[in-house]
Amino acid sequence: MSAIDLRTLLMLVGDLVDGAGPQSPSTRFRAYLQENVQSVGELRPYVETALSTRGEQYNKALQDLVNHIGALLGFTVEYGRYRGVRGQIGFDGLWQSPSGSTVVIEVKTTDVYSVKTATLLGYINDLVSAKRLKRPDQAVGLYVFGRFDADTNQLEKAITAERRQDQLRVISVDALLNLLELQQNYDLDHQTILQLLLPSSVQVDPIVNLIFDIVSEERRGEGLRKPEGKGEVEKGKRRDKAEEKGEVTYYLLPAADSEDGMPVLENLHHWLDRGLWGLGQRTGHRKFFRPGDRFCFYAARIGVVAECTVASASFDLSRKESPKPDLKVPYGIRLQDVRWFEDAPVAMTAEVRTALDAFQERDPTRGWAWFVQGTSKLTPEDFELLTGKRTP
Repeated sequence: MSAIDLRTLLMLVGDLVDGAGPQSPSTRFRAYLQENVQSVGELRPYVETALSTRGEQYNKALQDLVNHIGALLGFTVEYGRYRGVRGQIGFDGLWQSPSGSTVVIEVKTTDVYSVKTATLLGYINDLVSAKRLKRPDQAVGLYVFGRFDADTNQLEKAITAERRQDQLRVISVDALLNLLELQQNYDLDHQTILQLLLPSSVQVDPIVNLIFDIVSEERRGEGLRKPEGKGEVEKGKRRDKAEEKGEVTYYLLPAADSEDGMPVLENLHHWLDRGLWGLGQRTGHRKFFRPGDRFCFYAARIGVVAECTVASASFDLSRKESPKPDLKVPYGIRLQDVRWFEDAPVAMTAEVRTALDAFQERDPTRGWAWFVQGTSKLTPEDFELLTGKRTP
């Protein structure tokens, strides 16, 4: 059975409201997810739609999707209310681990508004008062943010200042999905997942993304080292010879909302319109970029929206030259001949993934974030497809 897209599904079930009846919209929505949306590859489009579409209905759907991720991660999940009412504990989700630990969930679409730590701590204390927990230290509060915006450090600073590091954690939905992908594709056991959700630092993203980046690099490397079939072998040989001769190499680079809260497309324009792009210490292939290479840019939750030609090797980016002087962007690279197609982006659909050389011998319905969350080397044919010059 083909999965129904989120917009259609919400139209079919109706307005999500609090209520435990077997035919209530929320019950039917959650049942559909449980029965039909099991893999991270199927789940990501639902989350992306919920995050990119305005409206209370989609905020409620995001809350349920986060709880569905918790169930897939091996927790026994109790869905919380969409709206708090007097006399009931107002958590968004209650995740019980088989190990005995409890994670109390608070879902936020964005962190642009200040969040008070007392609210989530209050839910934990209420659970103790209701005898659902014996002691407060049996539970940890986890804030799950749809996206980090301008005040991304506000909550982390509050948790640190109040010395609540042992009680409260922060994670993005993207990192939570990355954790699920690690579990589903690399047999990460539940206890390891629980330990990753309870690290020493307040925000869980760095350690999850570190593991995910390493695994993603491995998977991207496998695609280059192990071409399958006669046609793929020939493409691999052509690619190797091209690199030996110093010919053009093609890359897909990821782009996301800036750390200072600038939306992804605005962030891309902020750099590319100046003929620059910022590179991090761990940007894949950074040392091998050379003039004449071709870049295309994947905007998170949108698709590939721009292409350009590399005009320099990477270089140390001074604060004076950086378009983002207040952010730590250690390296830059000069670009030219930037072409935008943001009005007709190439979305990373299953049809597109199936047609890409990078996904040959891979199941296009399985997790694919490894391809777009780090620098991926492309064949010329894949570059043409991703920049709209040919169709799947």
